[in-house]
Amino acid sequence: MGLQHKLETSGKLLPLGAATPRVLLGSADGTLLCFGTTKPADAAVGYAPGCLFIDTNGNSISTVLFSNIGTAASANFDPWSGSVTQQDLVADPEACAAMTATLTGVNTGTDMTAAQAATIVADLAALKAGIDANNAAIEAVIDALIASGLMAAA
Repeated sequence: MGLQHKLETSGKLLPLGAATPRVLLGSADGTLLCFGTTKPADAAVGYAPGCLFIDTNGNSISTVLFSNIGTAASANFDPWSGSVTQQDLVADPEACAAMTATLTGVNTGTDMTAAQAATIVADLAALKAGIDANNAAIEAVIDALIASGLMAAA
């Protein structure tokens, strides 16, 4: 809160970016937010995990915004991606919709008993129901990601 107050009431612009990152926000865990013209080198020390670096020379999301996916003892700043695309579902919904839980071509007199065949059919039906439920959950997550702007529509 104190940092926010000082930035809002100082009436001064922040200094221009420099090759050495300028710290905007820090904590006992290390730097949390910084900017400059050159992102911190890999293995740099003092940048908290998740620290954001803004490159003032960049011109796209992947050249402007970086986050530390390393540790405070060994930073690893990776660019944010501006080209997130929708991934395919694990199970094809059309194929799942076409699935039927039937067992054909089995002679229950010699291959298995009628009870065994019925158990297999029930197991297949339960498997299909599980796959359908997973697809519905995945679709809901994808819809939420698209609605929030974190994922592009297909």
